[in-house]
Amino acid sequence: MNTFNVFLLIIINIILVNSQIYSEDCVKVYNFYNVPLDHNCCLDAIIDCDNEGYITTWNIAGNLDKDKYDFYIYPNLPRIKSLSVTEKGLETVPEGLLLSSSLESLILNDNNIKFLPNNFFQRLPNLKTLCMSNNYLEDLPSFNNELNNLEYLALNSNKFKTLPENLYNLPNLKTISINNNSELSVAFNRSPSQNTIKDCYLVNLNILCYEPGSCEKIYINDENNFISNDEAKTRFKSCMNNNINNITNNSTDTNKNNEIKPNSNIIIIALIIIDVIIYERHNVNEIIKNINTNNNNNNNNNININNNINNNNNNNIYNNINNSDININNPYSDISTMVNASQINSNYDSKSPILNPPVMTSNNNGHSVKSIYNNNNNNNNNTINEPPPYCP
Repeated sequence: MNTFNVFLLIIINIILVNSQIYSEDCVKVYNFYNVPLDHNCCLDAIIDCDNEGYITTWNIAGNLDKDKYDFYIYPNLPRIKSLSVTEKGLETVPEGLLLSSSLESLILNDNNIKFLPNNFFQRLPNLKTLCMSNNYLEDLPSFNNELNNLEYLALNSNKFKTLPENLYNLPNLKTISINNNSELSVAFNRSPSQNTIKDCYLVNLNILCYEPGSCEKIYINDENNFISNDEAKTRFKSCMNNNINNITNNSTDTNKNNEIKPNSNIIIIALIIIDVIIYERHNVNEIIKNINTNNNNNNNNNININNNINNNNNNNIYNNINNSDININNPYSDISTMVNASQINSNYDSKSPILNPPVMTSNNNGHSVKSIYNNNNNNNNNTINEPPPYCP
């Protein structure tokens, strides 16, 4: 009897072991690993599961050979809350990852990611921690209220040139770290209606302005020493005051331009009128001068004719007079021709002065704001080799 019972127990154990059922998530993971499913994945050190066997935490770090895994077939894990994929050479975010809308913590440090999908934040609305340091990101997609749950943001050592203005006004943000983005200019303007951010890491950035009350601690030299909010008031310009000054200056410049333009038009029109008057008056004076000269010549001719008449006593008076009439008509016809020619020549030879009205230009002086604080003697290309803030 005892022997039979022992044999029965052995058979039952063999059946139970061979018929062990693994969770659906474990099957997906081992298919992704491309290895046989020979044990419960929830027992792995890099995976945590809930009571029903669904994966909640997965850490795919550099200890896995990236050449063996195709992240484009990344599995959809419906209950995962924390995912870390570091040093895997990712260039884009896998589509399967975007299906995991339950994610609360996403760490994609030390990859080659150059851009994020336009709907990245919309598809991951529950994020509380986002770490994407040491990538090649140049900008972030737009968002509205999708990041309202975000508490920790780390975007160190990327290629950012701009960041969305509403990034600094996320309502639950407690830590923001954007160190070592040397081409990034920051206007750190958090609304007074929002809670103060506890830690702001702004090392090796061009800080255009800082609104007092935005951060409790501000790290600008390194990630171990901070300045207080009160000290930041004296070191940086206020973003709100800076915006007011820009608006005022732009309004003043606009008014000046509006005043200059009509005055310049009036001046130009007046100069043109004066030019025309001078030109016409010059022509009239030339014509009058030529007419006076011709009249003087006519008078001299008349005197010469009279002298000829008096001197010709031995000739027939009437014949001389008739001959002189012919000579008189000819000179006058020449004079008439001379007057007309002089008028024509005066039109071509007389040159009115060329008036070049001044060109009224208005220079709109841009009010560029330079950083008050510069690290390392204005050498923003020096990367601070400090460890980034802890990214859980």
